[in-house]
Amino acid sequence: MSDPRSAVAARTPTRVVTNASANAVGQAASALASFICVPIYLHLLGAEAIGLIGFALGFQALVRVLDLGMSSAVVRHMARLAGRPARADELAEFFLTFERLFAAAAAAIGIVTLGLAPLVATHWLRGQHLSHGQLVFAVAAICVQAALLFMATFYHGTLIGLERQVQLNRIRVAEVLASQFGAALLLSAWAARVEVLFGWQLAVTAAALVAYARAATRALPAGRGAGHFALSHVRTVWAFAVGMAGISVTGTIITNMDKMLLGKWLRLDGFGYYTLAFYGASLLSTLLVAPLFNALFPRACDLVERADAAGERRLYHTALQALVTLVWPVAVILCVFAHPLLHLWIGDAAAVAAAAAVLPLLAAGVALNTLMVPAYMIQLAHAWTALGVVLNVALIAVFGPLLFVLTSRWGIAGAAANYALMQGTYLLTGMPLTHRRLLRGALREVVFRDLMPGIALCCAAFVGLLTVRDSILETPVVARYALIGGAWLALAASTALASSRVRPVLAWRWALFSE
Repeated sequence: MSDPRSAVAARTPTRVVTNASANAVGQAASALASFICVPIYLHLLGAEAIGLIGFALGFQALVRVLDLGMSSAVVRHMARLAGRPARADELAEFFLTFERLFAAAAAAIGIVTLGLAPLVATHWLRGQHLSHGQLVFAVAAICVQAALLFMATFYHGTLIGLERQVQLNRIRVAEVLASQFGAALLLSAWAARVEVLFGWQLAVTAAALVAYARAATRALPAGRGAGHFALSHVRTVWAFAVGMAGISVTGTIITNMDKMLLGKWLRLDGFGYYTLAFYGASLLSTLLVAPLFNALFPRACDLVERADAAGERRLYHTALQALVTLVWPVAVILCVFAHPLLHLWIGDAAAVAAAAAVLPLLAAGVALNTLMVPAYMIQLAHAWTALGVVLNVALIAVFGPLLFVLTSRWGIAGAAANYALMQGTYLLTGMPLTHRRLLRGALREVVFRDLMPGIALCCAAFVGLLTVRDSILETPVVARYALIGGAWLALAASTALASSRVRPVLAWRWALFSE
């Protein structure tokens, strides 16, 4: 008789690749929509509207931490229960319990933040051209949307944990396309006002929430009706959730303190230029890193649950090499060709000049942060959250005051430099500490086999491209961007070929495609 676990293991690579591909499509749709629509918003509404979008991103991130780590706990616990028919009733009961808890919290968040909207519009945002009424409406819409997105994180976590990421991304693509392109169409054809932008995006978020809820319910093996509300499930994940709450709160402060504080310290149009550069740099994480993490994290939890240390290490090394291959070539191109790429995207000379000064620093920071993602994944799979909390608190203590100093002296360029320095410090401290406890003896392989080949190639390419950049920029427009694209393709292919673990995966995928 065949071993069921063998069949599951045989399907594992295909499922991981399928989920990662679905996540990549979802993130690509989001990135493409932003790439096309943000310049339209800038043209029709001005830089202050982009500043409001930056404020919305930071505010929504702050609201998400109010889940106290429960959304991450949902992903981990769902991954542990998935594929175990004997525990299907427990899974349905867990789902129903946390659905009601998240709904109550989302309602409270919406009511409280909506009441604070006039104060935020009056005393926090420094608008020059938008009226007070427009600012109040925009902030109110942002607050309600943040509450709905908070609720959506529960359904996202359920679908990710159950490895139903194809369904998740089908809805995500529809949501993003409707939200971004629908808003651009309304602004162009009806009225170019911030109320239209944020009102429409709020309506789309509400409709998408219903779709996520239906998909999550249908993904449950036993269905919603098999469960009932039981607080005992909260105690099951409480210890992990408390640790994740600490990581979420401190991590969100680290990631968004620039966007929240710059909205107070700078004029709204200057903050809008920083937001444009942040959009460009965030393509590295949203388009390339998040899809891989969401596909691999449930697998890491399953390997830890089965005490498969060898499989866990293989997954870790493969993830690290894959991220170097995916992220670092793009980061090099963004750093070297920031100005022409932003000009292709935005077109506005003033916005391009301001954003190009900070995009290389933000891209470098994201690339450094990427190298810690697999270690962070292993930490969470082992429910070890203490290190993340301690590191984040230390980074806030050092780089929070430094953000003010650098921003006061060099403006948005100082804020971007602070971000890059912070991510480098996080990597140099967090990776050795993770290996010391969870991956003993693997650091040497990580440095010399996982990191050095790809990063050395990228650094050499960075220097080489800098020397020929002026010559490339002097070519005709079509040839210029063809050369930039060709440089990226050549560097990405070289990095993949230099990766000892990415090469076999690509060969295996090609063999499947060729059959």
